[in-house]
Amino acid sequence: MGRNLLGMWMAALALCGLALGCDGGDGGADAGPGETDAGPVADSGPRRVCPTTNVPAPEELMGACCWRHSNAEQLATPELRLAYLQITAPEGSTLTSVTLTSVLNTAMQQETFNWLVRGEGSEGDGPATLVTGFGRRQADGTYAFSGGAADGDPDTWCPVTLDGTVTGENLTTSALEGSVTVPIFDEEGENVQLELTLRQVEITSAVLSEDRSCVGVKVARPFTYTPAGTLQGFIEVAGAIGGEIVVPGIETTVCTAIAGEDLGDADYCETTPQGEWATPPDSICNATGCTQNTPGTTDACDPADGTAGCNAWRIVANFAAAGVDITNSACGS
Repeated sequence: MGRNLLGMWMAALALCGLALGCDGGDGGADAGPGETDAGPVADSGPRRVCPTTNVPAPEELMGACCWRHSNAEQLATPELRLAYLQITAPEGSTLTSVTLTSVLNTAMQQETFNWLVRGEGSEGDGPATLVTGFGRRQADGTYAFSGGAADGDPDTWCPVTLDGTVTGENLTTSALEGSVTVPIFDEEGENVQLELTLRQVEITSAVLSEDRSCVGVKVARPFTYTPAGTLQGFIEVAGAIGGEIVVPGIETTVCTAIAGEDLGDADYCETTPQGEWATPPDSICNATGCTQNTPGTTDACDPADGTAGCNAWRIVANFAAAGVDITNSACGS
């Protein structure tokens, strides 16, 4: 095919799961065959439930994953927006808590957190690229990647391109050599609540279905999907310490959200020795890339060794995504 963002992303990952897939469905008692609470769907498949509150233009949501734009006529260039996230690693971290996941997935449903993806390749098997990064919902219901300096968005929010491969309907990519940063905004879309910066991000599996308009299925529970894909990357300790999460009821650091036991202890990472963190870093990142310790060993780095040891966490998440109409391809376009 930073700061505030990380906290939101981590929250969302905890609640949902980062798997990509669209097969199946889950409906509510009021939804009849081939329709949703928001209106008729594009097919006559299983009963669906799309959100009707706290979401822009609910009447436009269609299909198993509640897509806004069908990719049926653009199979070689599907365009989607992440709709659901669940962080699964570091296992046991506060990052995967219901509280943070709820914050993130609420922002995704309200579309104040817009992580966009566009595949560029072919309708069949073969090489592909994936353009991905922060985007904004436009007044006309379309979406656009960050314009960088072109429209006032920071250049650090510009999308990146991953090299990938399509096999059947499964998309995988190689790891990004650099980093990607995605922000989360408040309901007014003006103030950044969270900023996530991931190094070496890659999609290890993403199953597209329903005319490549879905990755995962919306279920009856609010803010929840059955995901059908997985991604991973690394978050560095230095950036996490300086990164803030500022949402109603939560004011902490990204580091506390990953390493600590109590979201209220915003100074946790600065007042607690790294070797005593509840979830210590498990990886090392340098100019050439990032490497995780083999589970149960310190073959890459020592978590207790301060600045000379582990300086990052490997993050794994499951996700769902739904088709949208993206009007540009890169910053400045």
